[in-house]
Amino acid sequence: PFNPRTVIPYSIKRSAFVRLFAYDILGRESQKLVESHHMAGEYEVDFMGKFSASGVYFYRMEITDDISRQQYTETKKMILIK
Repeated sequence: PFNPRTVIPYSIKRSAFVRLFAYDILGRESQKLVESHHMAGEYEVDFMGKFSASGVYFYRMEITDDISRQQYTETKKMILIK
């Protein structure tokens, strides 16, 4: 649970294209957090819930490796409590 912001950390082992979006409980896109190419390293991004309603949100990360073109996808739940 968080209010009004939470930090989402992630790490990339090799250069890759990263997409990270937040969705509400109905699956509607709430925020585009990341959509860009990253070099290997550790990163973090803020999800700001200041203008969002209390409730359950999900974030989905898609990482496409530059060399192998393999895709990694992960979805996690967040709870915004105001």
